[in-house]
Amino acid sequence: MKEHTKHIYKAVIVCASGMGTSTYLASKVEKEIANLQIDSILSLTELKDKINNRLIDQVIISTVSLPFLHPDNYILVSPFLSDDEINLIYNKLGSFAIKNEEVPKENTEPNTLSMVGSARYGEGMVQILRNLTVFELPASSANLKNVTELLSNTSIVVKPKQVLLDLDRREKQGTFVLDNLAMVHAKTSGVSELLLAVFHFNGSTIWDGFEIQSLLLLAAPVDAPKEHIEMISVISANLIEEPFLHVLLKGTEEEIKTEVESLLSNAFFTKVKALLKEPSTK
Repeated sequence: MKEHTKHIYKAVIVCASGMGTSTYLASKVEKEIANLQIDSILSLTELKDKINNRLIDQVIISTVSLPFLHPDNYILVSPFLSDDEINLIYNKLGSFAIKNEEVPKENTEPNTLSMVGSARYGEGMVQILRNLTVFELPASSANLKNVTELLSNTSIVVKPKQVLLDLDRREKQGTFVLDNLAMVHAKTSGVSELLLAVFHFNGSTIWDGFEIQSLLLLAAPVDAPKEHIEMISVISANLIEEPFLHVLLKGTEEEIKTEVESLLSNAFFTKVKALLKEPSTK
């Protein structure tokens, strides 16, 4: 393990949709394994495309089984990354021939693609803040059908039944509950914009066998650009931070909106700064 830490490894995180639980896992990995850098977060479809085009040269860490890969060619872990799974990653790093040394990026003038990407990040942030809603509900309302029906009153939920179907399909792949907060998420044709909703229940209730007090719901259009997915994924990535988790669990609507706006603003400036430093491809 000491030998492995001398090298910088780059990895991709894979989950069913490429948002939500995978971004939480990415935060955990980077926090616990200092020499493992997350290059990108991919859905199953995106991973298959990159493998078919031989564009993957990173360690693959997945929250779901990948039947199209040999088990030795990726690392399967839970989104919560237990101590045993951290040790598993350390032990498996030595079997991967890929070792990447970090190379500083050259500062250049921003190109057109950088400016377009910056605008998309900003658009994604605006959509999330505009569509953020907080509900106070009785504990008996804690199920996907009820919360989806509440969202059907918003203009961006164009197909409520499709939203319910896609959320339910994603939930069947694994439940995410962290300190009495459940998170559900999906890419769906049922919404026209990025959607963030928080549901507070007036007492503890059971969600798929887990005791919860609040529910976090994230949804994105199936054709949302990657910049939009990255922006909404900032929410799930920051669940690793106790203060943010506490605000989602106990905060007022105003407190939640203030905290989300702060997180998204910081992420926006970080992403735009990185974009503008990317060398031009001209």
